[in-house]
Amino acid sequence: MIALKNAVFMLSLLFFVEGAPQSRFMFPGQRLYEKNCSFCHGKVGDRQRFGAKNLRVSRAGDSALFTIISKGLNRMPAWSSTFSDREIHDVIQYIKTLRS
Repeated sequence: MIALKNAVFMLSLLFFVEGAPQSRFMFPGQRLYEKNCSFCHGKVGDRQRFGAKNLRVSRAGDSALFTIISKGLNRMPAWSSTFSDREIHDVIQYIKTLRS
């Protein structure tokens, strides 16, 4: 019984040192993107529903993306009242990972 308790203790210590298992969200903005943007832009950015831009081929810079996400464009709503500036920057960084 003591050996079992020691084994459980060692495994829990290993878990603590190594950290919790990683979520499937590799980038800070990925969760926000998937929850709020993927319906129109698609999970990998190429859906183009309701006139959404194909983010895989878009080369818009950070400043342009920040303005578009903050203020909206055409049918895309403004997100500045929903996302903080930091969250918008996180989404921008995630969008850039989708580019081909």
